[in-house]
Amino acid sequence: MIMKRITIAVLAAIILSAMCVPPVFAAFTAETVTIIGGDYDIPAVLTVPEGEGGFPAVIICHGHGGSKDEAGGFIVLSESLATAGIASIRMDFPGCGDSEADFVTQNNIGNMLGDIKAAKDFVANDQRFDSSRLGLIGYSMGGRLAMLTSGGDESYLAVVLWAPAGLAGAGNMYAFMQIEDEDGFIAMYETAKTEGEVTFTAIFGFEQTLGRQWFDDMLAYDPAAAFANFKGDALTIFGDLDIIIPPDAVKAAADAATGSKSSVLYEVTGADHGFGIYSDEVELTRETVDQTVAFMKEHLQ
Repeated sequence: MIMKRITIAVLAAIILSAMCVPPVFAAFTAETVTIIGGDYDIPAVLTVPEGEGGFPAVIICHGHGGSKDEAGGFIVLSESLATAGIASIRMDFPGCGDSEADFVTQNNIGNMLGDIKAAKDFVANDQRFDSSRLGLIGYSMGGRLAMLTSGGDESYLAVVLWAPAGLAGAGNMYAFMQIEDEDGFIAMYETAKTEGEVTFTAIFGFEQTLGRQWFDDMLAYDPAAAFANFKGDALTIFGDLDIIIPPDAVKAAADAATGSKSSVLYEVTGADHGFGIYSDEVELTRETVDQTVAFMKEHLQ
């Protein structure tokens, strides 16, 4: 999402090398799976440590319009978790990555929350995983989804949010959509109501089309209110240079965890919204991943 881009393969190799993460001979396996959803199938990857099983498991949720790999960053995250003895499943939300669902009509919060539940059920039915030790990681829009999910499901013991879009309403999307305030959002919403969809130019220069249900759901769900019901341990990570979800908005999302056992806020200095994933600033990705893995290891093992 952020500025300078390099290929997924090259970036993943650079990050793995810089983090001293073992390559293909590491003690884990990555399995491509298909989760049977409601109106569409959900492509996903299971990353599983070698061993007898009974592993804690983490569900990983990508950002708006991203993918289960997030330009290689989520590959590094999954493999680092596995190296620490924690399994994970990461999926493509509707119309993203390898998903064959229609982005315009099916990419909305309601469907994505259903995808997360389907992934959780998939893990629960695999004897290699200990479903009493579940974690959840969400990046950006995935952070919004993680807040909504964990607030309504006490089986999640630990949640890590990367720059979560966690404010009520659609304010977190204004910068991405290049609109100044609620009036701009409502104007787009009215077009979506009339025509069923609306196209805009995102902050990074590409066009994106969203359907009416996406707008309906952005206004209907309140992640902060849901997150107040989360009973486990939370870590919220932000970059001090983030202009998509500014630090104050991230801190407000973290503060919403009023019912949590613990809530920790961590700043990655010099990071923008991509935490180095979409650039060659691998030290920022390393720091973000290391903090995430250490937190999950502490609270799931």
